[in-house]
Amino acid sequence: MPKTVSKSRQKLNKQMKKILLSSIVLTFFAASIILFQLSCKKDAQAETITTTASAGIVLYDKEGDEIWKVNIDGTGNQKVNIVLPANVVFEIGDGGSYKLTADAKKIVFQAENTSTNKNQLYSCNIDGSNVKLIVEASEYIQLGSAH
Repeated sequence: MPKTVSKSRQKLNKQMKKILLSSIVLTFFAASIILFQLSCKKDAQAETITTTASAGIVLYDKEGDEIWKVNIDGTGNQKVNIVLPANVVFEIGDGGSYKLTADAKKIVFQAENTSTNKNQLYSCNIDGSNVKLIVEASEYIQLGSAH
């Protein structure tokens, strides 16, 4: 009888070790899934860019290459559809910036001409229409305050 209890206990110990090991592996797996989910989170950075309180508009970027606008009360959230000339790309996600003019009628933003490697400043209406080149330079252009 003692041998049966001993074998039974050994078998139980092996099963408990397997369960413990499985629990540890599953815990690490769950933790890695959580870390992966956190690292894949889409990021939208909002920046209020006008000091004109009456304007009530906030501009922000999504995925580094789209400018969006929303009213300060959360209504009217929409993408600003800006059509740039060939070989010109936004410099939003790479440290570039964009500003809303104090009257909230125009957006001024940085871009780069990839064929000439020149930095550019453009303006457009708040709806993305009427895109105009303001200045082009070989050196980096820092967009300052728009008021």
